[in-house]
Amino acid sequence: MQVLSYLHLVLEAQDETDNDESRSELRSSLSGSLTELRPLMTRYLPPGIASALYPAEDAPPRLDWDAAARDAAAAWCAAWKADWDRACRLSHETFLSIKDALPEALQQFRETFSLHDARILSVNSVEDAIILSFDCAGCLTHAGALELRFRGVEMTEELTSALRSAVWLYDELELTDSGCFDWKALLHGFPHGLDCEDGILALHEIRIAARSFDYRHTD
Repeated sequence: MQVLSYLHLVLEAQDETDNDESRSELRSSLSGSLTELRPLMTRYLPPGIASALYPAEDAPPRLDWDAAARDAAAAWCAAWKADWDRACRLSHETFLSIKDALPEALQQFRETFSLHDARILSVNSVEDAIILSFDCAGCLTHAGALELRFRGVEMTEELTSALRSAVWLYDELELTDSGCFDWKALLHGFPHGLDCEDGILALHEIRIAARSFDYRHTD
């Protein structure tokens, strides 16, 4: 989404319907950001669009494109957005189809909160439970601290103390064959031991399947 957002700004910076002062301010701030984000943008943009934005390795980002490059970028943005919307719709439909089989507290949590941009404070095992604590200062739905508690855990993947300070991006829920809820999440940012390659914070998936769930505010 970050790549898509910046590519939209690149196209906006070339929009001649905006006044000159507005475009100049956008270009000035955008050029610095795109210089810092070069590793990310060149990794995920199609080669033709990446070379239009970064014509030479040591040159600053180019914000004056020909019509063909602008059209290619606009088409890529539209196709990516359509794929994203389709994936979000499928995830929501899956949640609705399994909702009645989920613990009541999990149903309530999913309909009330989003963990997008929440930062993991800790991952702990206490007696028969796994506890995840979050700082939700960056979230839209809740600005305090939250604690999620999972019991009857069937399995986990990549759920370790190294996740401290990782940022929660997106998640989805399914059911296992045994009837546990299966919660998968995509995270980024691991300053405490997990990898960061070429200046890009690596993305990692975690997973927890359990039978019981509850949550509480801890602020």
